[in-house]
Amino acid sequence: MPPSRIPQWQLEAGRATLALDGFFGEIDLSRTEAGLRVVLAESSVVVGGLLGVEFPAGFDPGRPHGIDARTRGPDLLATWGAVPETPVQMDAMWRAVPPGANDRFLAAVDLVVSVRTELFDVEPRLVVQSIVAGIEAVRIAADGQSRALRPGQDVLVRAPGAGATCLLIRTAIEGLSYAEMVHPADIHESLWRAGADQGGSSLVRHGLFCERLERGVILRARMRGVLLPRNGDASVAAACYAAFAAADPPLGA
Repeated sequence: MPPSRIPQWQLEAGRATLALDGFFGEIDLSRTEAGLRVVLAESSVVVGGLLGVEFPAGFDPGRPHGIDARTRGPDLLATWGAVPETPVQMDAMWRAVPPGANDRFLAAVDLVVSVRTELFDVEPRLVVQSIVAGIEAVRIAADGQSRALRPGQDVLVRAPGAGATCLLIRTAIEGLSYAEMVHPADIHESLWRAGADQGGSSLVRHGLFCERLERGVILRARMRGVLLPRNGDASVAAACYAAFAAADPPLGA
């Protein structure tokens, strides 16, 4: 696979768009829980809402002047300041990752989220979730082995001892799969819910930052969503997870 050009985010009026090889993505920073809406560029068929950030109850990410957003090439960076109801500053960075010359995936997006506070003993819990229409959901183990989930099955993965936190969804779009993973150093609790029938929505939901947060401390978590061809998708997803788990932490968010 030839190397791809570096994708660039475009930001206007709180909406950010991104063109990846064969895909188009858009996210509304006032409704981050809906995630990055990804469609096929040639047909506008929706893949799903990927890597959406759900804020604590009572926190309005779309409040006037509440978002400091900017782009930096393949990075979309956003900061939400603390409010009395949620005294935590929250930062998110969505980073577009094109495939390299030896990669077998089609496109990927990393999400790095971090929290900090000026107070003592604050609970900063966040949730990241993706919803994808799929025909099958498969758990990828640390050794690369795969195990299909039953239709409608829920799997709750908790740390410590969570093992590899990678879920592969064979989407309702012919020939396309999606894998989502959490860095093993950052996992706390993930819920995987397989679609109840073919074409039903599969849910990936990660609870983050469940420990108490103290002043002067920054907590950070890293996730990656990968679009990949159906042929050999389990081995490709396993290779993507191994590379992601071994990568140095990014300097952002």
